[in-house]
Amino acid sequence: MREVKIEVIGPEEDYPSYTCYLWLLETKDLIEEDFDVKVDVRWEKGEEKLSSYNHFPVLLIEGKEAFVGLRSDSR
Repeated sequence: MREVKIEVIGPEEDYPSYTCYLWLLETKDLIEEDFDVKVDVRWEKGEEKLSSYNHFPVLLIEGKEAFVGLRSDSR
């Protein structure tokens, strides 16, 4: 079975990043069943990762950006 690494990048105090991480944990079993993969979910909060982005949350799948930031009314 293939393992897929999903990373959420965002500061520890960032509510959208926390919500994204919790959502992935909640849906992990569904993703594994539907795609026949093993999912490794991580929340990266270290300054090394955070300094690479201006908007959070960032969602990386296998190291590739899948999602960056949230849409706001001002964009």
